[in-house]
Amino acid sequence: MLQSGNWQDHIQAVSQLRNTYADLLDLPFEAELSDAFLSNVDNLNLLRQAAEGSEEAYDRLRQLAAQDLLIQVGVDPSQFNADVDWM
Repeated sequence: MLQSGNWQDHIQAVSQLRNTYADLLDLPFEAELSDAFLSNVDNLNLLRQAAEGSEEAYDRLRQLAAQDLLIQVGVDPSQFNADVDWM
């Protein structure tokens, strides 16, 4: 069972993670990545690699973030060309 202090720490950590992604990916203020995106281990690994300077990881993370945002507004990302820079 979560104690209130742990829950507040979790909320703060998720907020900081959202901000980290938003800063790195230059997301608009109103764009908010889903909890599923934030908690995805592969995305976290890409975030680490991108922060360490990997352009490939950065590009892939941007693509996955764009897909996540499209899904949240009810758009099928498969209808877009994967080569298009969505953000």
